[in-house]
Amino acid sequence: MFRILDRYILKEFLMILVFSILASISISIIVDLIEKIDTFLDNDALLSDVVLFYVYNVPYVAVLTLPAATLIATIFTIGQAVRNNELTAMKACGISLYRVFTPLYAAGFILSIAAFLFGEFLVPDTNILRDDLYNRDIVKRIKEEKGIKRMLVYKGDNGTVYSIDLYDIGRKAMEGVVIHRKDGAGNLVYRLDAAAASWEDGCWDFRNGYLRYFQENQGYVTLRFDELRNSGGFSGEAASTR
Repeated sequence: MFRILDRYILKEFLMILVFSILASISISIIVDLIEKIDTFLDNDALLSDVVLFYVYNVPYVAVLTLPAATLIATIFTIGQAVRNNELTAMKACGISLYRVFTPLYAAGFILSIAAFLFGEFLVPDTNILRDDLYNRDIVKRIKEEKGIKRMLVYKGDNGTVYSIDLYDIGRKAMEGVVIHRKDGAGNLVYRLDAAAASWEDGCWDFRNGYLRYFQENQGYVTLRFDELRNSGGFSGEAASTR
């Protein structure tokens, strides 16, 4: 008799629990989709990527809502037993309330262990996959490596502007360098384009590029270099070329 009673209570409990978790996941997806729909459309995200993004998010939402779903399932299971006079019938048969609730205690204990294991071993991995998918495939955001800066624009002194495709902080090296300077009137004084540069002996060594000097109403002069060392600016004596 106890086995039949336990199976019955667990069946009612699990049905409500599954429904509560599915409802929580559905609501979470709908709310998040409404929030991110503009981002998906603006970036022409593939439907398969959007679906996979929310699949990866399911374990996180499930673990997050499991305690509340367990409480709801417990309350509804007991409430239904009271409404149907099932609890009164069990007590009339000499079954104590502690024994009636034993399968619920066991289910709560097992769910607690499951939530801990999922939270420790599954959710971190799926969250990483979700975030990587969002940044790489949906919004096309390049993940920067540690110590690597990309697409930098820096305004220096005296009207100088630096544009750098890649800057390796550890190596003190740059790639895709463009430097230009304007005078007080907004006229371009010079522009340097270099494929790469590295910091050596207190100076930047620029490699494989062009240095153009602009003169008002006289066009510009182009200097092609394999290597150019700069110790302060490109004003003649400050730069040596090879």
